[in-house]
Amino acid sequence: MIQETFDNLKALGIVTGNSFKDGKFTQNGTRLASIPLAPQLARLVLESPKFGVMSEICAIVSLTECEHIYAFTSEDKKRAALSKYVAPEGDLHTYYNLMKQFVKEKDKKQWCESLGLVYR
Repeated sequence: MIQETFDNLKALGIVTGNSFKDGKFTQNGTRLASIPLAPQLARLVLESPKFGVMSEICAIVSLTECEHIYAFTSEDKKRAALSKYVAPEGDLHTYYNLMKQFVKEKDKKQWCESLGLVYR
């Protein structure tokens, strides 16, 4: 488990070496260590400006760090309304779709309630 963790950090370009014993932080690793996110998410944030998607990545990452965004509901009407934001590419795209629409809404609280989303 520890070696696997090290290998993941190495694959992300955070450390060099073959183990924690002889590993050293890379320049990017030092920068990533200062971001209070999981290494994979920190790397996404750090690299996103290179691809011109920083606002999109920050929106997605912020939603992944929330405790819950869905208020559990069995109401078919709310589930149907929410389905138009669901992306076939997966949850991260869905989160981005929701964030884009949330920003556009005038009555954000009502919009969230209509979809069964937590407003706070």
